[in-house]
Amino acid sequence: MRLSENPSADTFLPQARTLSDNETDPRFAAAAHARTRWQNRETRKTREAEARQNQRAAKGAAALRAQSAATAAANTAKSAINPADLIAQAMARANAQQAQRSTPANRDRFKAQQLQAAQEKAALRRYRRDAQYGSPEEKAAALEWLRRHKETQEQENGA
Repeated sequence: MRLSENPSADTFLPQARTLSDNETDPRFAAAAHARTRWQNRETRKTREAEARQNQRAAKGAAALRAQSAATAAANTAKSAINPADLIAQAMARANAQQAQRSTPANRDRFKAQQLQAAQEKAALRRYRRDAQYGSPEEKAAALEWLRRHKETQEQENGA
């Protein structure tokens, strides 16, 4: 077969398949297999895209139904306005604001309590250290202080 007898006027087109004697050549089989795989992949991708789109549409519809149900419930609640409930809500808001205003007044006392507790813990650590590692005079003084501290703690916890 000569190129002039080719039905196409373009001489640069791939002619390997038409000019070969053996169409079951391994590379032709590989090309056909690759084409089949590609077509299957494309159909799978379109099928999955449609499934995702359907799933998104279902979620959106469910969200709209839930939102419409919530607004319907809110509308029925708004239609039944009770003056006593409004007064109770206003009183609760006022009490909450009053409590919020009074908390900064307690801050100084709270800080003082925290400072005193930290000082007591530091003194306890210091006397325990002296009782363990100090000189004999420091040990005696620390043991005496620890005894008094223990007695006061027992009295506070017992009372």
